[in-house]
Amino acid sequence: MIPKIKTGKDFSGVLQYALKEEKQGEILDKNMLGETPRQLDKEFRMVADSNTRAEKKMKHFMLSFADQDRDNLNPEKMKHISREFLKGMGYKDNQFVTVRHTDNGHEHLHMIVNRINTDKRKAVKDGREKYHGSRIARQLEKKYGLTITPSQKQEQEKRPESKEEKELKKRLADEPKPTQTDKEAIREIVRKAMKEGRDMPEVVKKIRTSGVDVKISGSKDGKKVTGWKFGYKGREYKASTIDRGLGWNKVKKEVEGEKQAQKQQNSKGMKL
Repeated sequence: MIPKIKTGKDFSGVLQYALKEEKQGEILDKNMLGETPRQLDKEFRMVADSNTRAEKKMKHFMLSFADQDRDNLNPEKMKHISREFLKGMGYKDNQFVTVRHTDNGHEHLHMIVNRINTDKRKAVKDGREKYHGSRIARQLEKKYGLTITPSQKQEQEKRPESKEEKELKKRLADEPKPTQTDKEAIREIVRKAMKEGRDMPEVVKKIRTSGVDVKISGSKDGKKVTGWKFGYKGREYKASTIDRGLGWNKVKKEVEGEKQAQKQQNSKGMKL
């Protein structure tokens, strides 16, 4: 059983590939409601967008079984294998969909997984995944009586890239980059305003001029600001859901602290 691992930003391209009609892809297992690539992509992004720190949130695991194991496999066994593999890799609390392919003559699985877990909205750490993937594959082969296969590196050295692997690589390379999300657009506008504004009133003005509404909340007497929200395309977002570093006090400190430092530096320059 050969595991292969890819990480990316876009769920849509891999989902469309795995479930396209010519591949005769069969959804073997999932913990999501969606059935189509579009439905699943939307569901993945609802969770992925809640984390603004991680850049690459899509994980794609491929498990290829040895040809001689064909008679020793069935959907239920492959389902257990895929779940145990994901759990071993640290993705037991994450959205996933597992698709079974048999189109190129041998059994293999595509597991599309959200790196952002559904509980704490944190990205699973994925260091040394190739090593861990091979180790877990060996354990599962022994547990389920499958053929013990060489490591991914050894396998790649002795056999050329398959037609399907070439097709998938080309598909992912040609896939257009995902469009900017609303949250990313807001974050970009706010960050730009922070660089250009001399103080918070000017930052707020520049944000509004760029098409993002700003709602400021504070004490009843209006003397103390406690936070702000952003309105964009008919929806309202708390600053913390856009970026944890965009809270009112953090932005105020960054903007006005930086400008004050610049004034002091200019003042010293004039005295010299």
